[in-house]
Amino acid sequence: MDLGAGGPDDGGMATFTLSQAQQDEVRTAARQAARAPLTKLTPGSFPLPTAAAVLRRLADAVTDGAGFALLQGVPVDEDPDLICAGIGCYAGAIVPQGARTDQAGPCARALSAMVAGPAHR
Repeated sequence: MDLGAGGPDDGGMATFTLSQAQQDEVRTAARQAARAPLTKLTPGSFPLPTAAAVLRRLADAVTDGAGFALLQGVPVDEDPDLICAGIGCYAGAIVPQGARTDQAGPCARALSAMVAGPAHR
């Protein structure tokens, strides 16, 4: 059962859904942060006035629950790496995953491939 912006369902799986307005917030934040290095994103540089509460509940569910959660409604029509990093900065600090400390690593690219589906990989 999807509880929208609520949280865990009956099976212990935390499922969160961004509303259309929250998706628009993500798009606006992505446009505002377009030139920022992914590893420097913070909630201050990627502002999400109402979606932030959903992301905080999601982070709590991951930390205090099964260690994972499902976030539905993430827009991928803007830069998916930037959106992944921007959303992720609400759960914690972005840590570089390689020798280049200015990049967030392949995680965001993998997410965009999963969201886009097999035809876009």
